Amino acid sequence: MSRELTAIAGFERHAFAWVAATGSTNDDLKPVWLEGDGPPRLLVAGHQTRGRGRLGRAWYDEPRRSLLFSFCWEWPLALLEECVLNPALLAGLAVHAAVQRLGASEVTLKWPNDVMSGRRKLAGILVETAPRGESLRGIIGIGINVQPFAAPRSISEGTGGAGRMPVSLHELGMEGLSGPQVLTAVLIAWGALVGRWMDHALLEEARRAGRDFFGIPHALRLPDGTEMRGIPLDLVPPGGKLLFQAESGERLLVTGAHSLERLD
Repeated sequence: MSRELTAIAGFERHAFAWVAATGSTNDDLKPVWLEGDGPPRLLVAGHQTRGRGRLGRAWYDEPRRSLLFSFCWEWPLALLEECVLNPALLAGLAVHAAVQRLGASEVTLKWPNDVMSGRRKLAGILVETAPRGESLRGIIGIGINVQPFAAPRSISEGTGGAGRMPVSLHELGMEGLSGPQVLTAVLIAWGALVGRWMDHALLEEARRAGRDFFGIPHALRLPDGTEMRGIPLDLVPPGGKLLFQAESGERLLVTGAHSLERLD
């Protein structure tokens, strides 16, 4: 895989490693990238024992049935202030674009970064960042279910909302796909999208990817535990904030610190 990385835009300098099992690929890269001065890396694991997602949720997987990986990235802070989509939403759009190109035509993007098939979760993203001078360093962690689980259970559990049952690429009709094929497709999609960081056409692409999300009733949970019911309306730059209309008619801009659960 190291040789293939040099041909993917943005990953020419990334060092590649694969491990059979680890606690969390994001945690493994933190000392090197967010706390240290090591080179950018791409780490893939066959299984995570302490995988996690947004809002403190635990991420469940079964050995060698999911593609689990994290990679390092760096952005100028000044650029981030004008970006159309935030890094997590951009990563979600990259996964969505990649699996669609591989044949998963019915998947949709659920704001801020889950890739879904109906009510079941195909992929999730966790982005963690730290400033470094005039730059922002980030670790983009991605989990994609490739093969069906032997004992299906909710793959994202914990605070901030109910868990979601998994679905795999094989269950969506792509039995012949391998983890390396999916990984390469996602990295290529990320490299293409991150190069268009300030392109407002990304908003329309994200809207189309979220066709089963926008306009559908959801329960919005605020950080203080308050729940508000309403409808996601649109994405707003910079960063791809969510415009949400409550049942009362009030409209508010929602950030990734909130959670949303579909009501229908």
